[in-house]
Amino acid sequence: QRQVVLVIPFAFLLAQIWSLQPSSWRKNLEACMPFAFALGAFLAYSLYLSANGGVPDSQQKAHTRLWPLLLSELRGDPGMRAYFWANISSVFGYLGLFLFGWLLWWGTPRLSTRLRVVLAVATGAILAVSFAVNWLPPYQLNNTIDAAGIGPFTLYDVMSHPTFEPARHGGIVWPLAAVAAGCGTVGISALFCAVMAAIFKQRRAVDRENLFLTLVVMGYLAPFVIAGYFDRYLIFVLPFVIALWVRIWPISALVPSHLRGEVAVFLKGGALIWLAFAIGLGAAATHDYFEWNRARWQAIRHAETLGANHQKIDGGFEYNGFYSHETKKTPQGLNKSWWWVEDDLYVIAFSHVNGYSVVATYPVNGWISRTPKQVLLLRRTSP
Repeated sequence: QRQVVLVIPFAFLLAQIWSLQPSSWRKNLEACMPFAFALGAFLAYSLYLSANGGVPDSQQKAHTRLWPLLLSELRGDPGMRAYFWANISSVFGYLGLFLFGWLLWWGTPRLSTRLRVVLAVATGAILAVSFAVNWLPPYQLNNTIDAAGIGPFTLYDVMSHPTFEPARHGGIVWPLAAVAAGCGTVGISALFCAVMAAIFKQRRAVDRENLFLTLVVMGYLAPFVIAGYFDRYLIFVLPFVIALWVRIWPISALVPSHLRGEVAVFLKGGALIWLAFAIGLGAAATHDYFEWNRARWQAIRHAETLGANHQKIDGGFEYNGFYSHETKKTPQGLNKSWWWVEDDLYVIAFSHVNGYSVVATYPVNGWISRTPKQVLLLRRTSP
């Protein structure tokens, strides 16, 4: 939320000041006003929270982890460099996957034969490495997009005490997604190189709108590369990348006119097939996500009929977060879920958990074979 509030006015400030010719204090002040207003609103909201119960602990952790992680990566602490590069590659991979259908529909820029060969070789190299090390989408577990379907799977035995492993075995979907992500990654990388080349070449005469779009994208993604992210956070930046692509490579900069008809039919046909496939798979996975969540809430209501309430039920992150977010810190030294559980007398899970007996089973009517088949209501039988 802080990034969304601040990144756009900050990008506007930098783009305005960079391109102002001639510069004056009045114009510089006008460029600073949107960012100053947004920053003031953010600080005022933080003061309001501090004066009325305090800033939520989870928000404090999110806002204070960026600089320590950056310093750790700069020092080269064990594992941090790998974490940094994994974040960069996954950000590019997700953006390439998300934009692949649109890039096909819009078309590719008119490039020299040598540059096309370079991009083709780069695409092949990315795909070869991806398949060699099994670096396939989705790049993170228990995000919105998961190899087992739409997530996250926020129940006791998957996220808190991972004793149940949803079916994430291989198939045709994620290798196809890896091909799309690889092609999209090369396209976005080419766009980034083209923009950087224009900025260094034109300097203060660079197109102001292109500079603004570039700064929004880079400023928004930079903290994710340093501190990690959830895949859904990248949706915000997609319109800015699309707008930048269209401005750098408009229709007139695409394939030559005498080839445009044949190439356009081929690309647009492929784009339609890809989008139809993605929409169908997304609809099926969303259906299954709602199905297992309905089963989860049926189990919760059953536990409530047995006399339990949110203080005695571990119903998953959403349930306990809705009722108890920040009202009670998680007790230290107790083997409970981290999402504000006071007493896990009853647990909602996909599978049997040691120390618990099954009270009721709720089947999940999923469309996708790897969706969990049931949700269980469990009651603790031992301390």
